[in-house]
Amino acid sequence: MNIKRKQKIFLPNVILLITGLIVITFSVIGILLLSFEKTQAPTVLNSQSNEFYVIGKDPTAIQKEKFTELTKQLNEKEVNYVTVSDLVAQSFVIDFFNWSNKDAAYDVGGLQYMFDPSTFNKVAHFDYYQKVDVFKEAYGSANLPTVKSVVSKTDSADDYEIEGQMYKAYSSTVKWDYAAANGIDISKFVSECELLMINVDGKIVIVEVSMMDNQSVNNGAKQYE
Repeated sequence: MNIKRKQKIFLPNVILLITGLIVITFSVIGILLLSFEKTQAPTVLNSQSNEFYVIGKDPTAIQKEKFTELTKQLNEKEVNYVTVSDLVAQSFVIDFFNWSNKDAAYDVGGLQYMFDPSTFNKVAHFDYYQKVDVFKEAYGSANLPTVKSVVSKTDSADDYEIEGQMYKAYSSTVKWDYAAANGIDISKFVSECELLMINVDGKIVIVEVSMMDNQSVNNGAKQYE
């Protein structure tokens, strides 16, 4: 007499089987998504940084445009450092002299392009940025100086010495225009400067900034070293 026995299925085994299938499924999905993200990652030209610089906080349209050009030049097989220096000069001016995207007087722009950002930050804060808070309170951020266009002329300069070491140098004269603003006489703000830059292991950095004072050109320039 044959006795048929029903096979018992233990619930814990079913739970373990289902859990295993879920883990495997999500692992496969995770791997596929990761692969997709890698293939969709933006190129360096579309990012906010490159090998040497970060674009800066809340960049304006012209700031993004110049930074993209700068990154493109740095990625060339044969880097033209006069061109790179020219773009560094323009990028600095756009970030430093643009106040409309700055939080307060402490938010000094363009430090990423300086040879000694700490020293420049202190000097620039007291000599140029100290009025940001006052102007922001009086006129609002939207009416603070906004650089809308910039032109420059950059050439090679005599080698520059720092602590006994010589560096290839470049000089640049930069001029720019501001967007119209309500309540502020934009013509009173600096719109021209001279920069001296050096090449430190492929990175162009600024060692001197001379701001031309529109209100009293005869007084020459304020120089930060």
